[in-house]
Amino acid sequence: MFNSIDIEINSNCNFRCPYCPNSKHHRDVDYMSHDMFAFILKQLESLRFEGRVSPNLYNEPTLHPKFMEYMVEIKEYVPDCNLVVYTNASRLNEKMYKKMSGIVDHWKITIHPESHGMYVPPFVHDNTIRKFDDTYILHNRCGTVDHPLAKKKPDRCFADLDAMYVNFKGDVVVCCNDFNAEHTVGNVIKEPLHDLWVKAEYEKKKIRNGDFDNLACKKCNCVTGE
Repeated sequence: MFNSIDIEINSNCNFRCPYCPNSKHHRDVDYMSHDMFAFILKQLESLRFEGRVSPNLYNEPTLHPKFMEYMVEIKEYVPDCNLVVYTNASRLNEKMYKKMSGIVDHWKITIHPESHGMYVPPFVHDNTIRKFDDTYILHNRCGTVDHPLAKKKPDRCFADLDAMYVNFKGDVVVCCNDFNAEHTVGNVIKEPLHDLWVKAEYEKKKIRNGDFDNLACKKCNCVTGE
């Protein structure tokens, strides 16, 4: 069974970081419906899920107009989960930070020195910070990122065997790098979460065994990188 799940509650991000597809590829502002969101949480509740839950994929979750309400709802349905929010901190203020104390278990704030300066809210702790610099080998996000650091072959594939990814449309993508959702196993409205995981795990194992015969992998620098 998966021990982490990313649930993309909205489609939009207000940054255009060079290592992210949002820098070049436009997505209209859209939100995962509340019915879909609650449906996923109810299934996690029935599974007695205790792993990591994050409201992220390629979005800035704090842009969601009901971000705080959604975080509370996650903890109501899945109280033993590890709720981790990845954010650029542009909307994170001290009031939100304090209100989410006891709800959000960890904030992961990414510093973007190339494009947006090194903003770190003074009220957060250093262990929340993720820094990117020119020493990284980046993933090209299945061909959607054209960056000098995304030409080489990364040290590992990100089709993690224990992670599940649900985009804002409810599609389950096999790999978190699949921005365009070209390698999916179904939709959470049409099939139970557990069944979708079984199919996703099967596809992940195929990739780990060297079967890259899908549209996403064929464009990934894990395959094409030097």
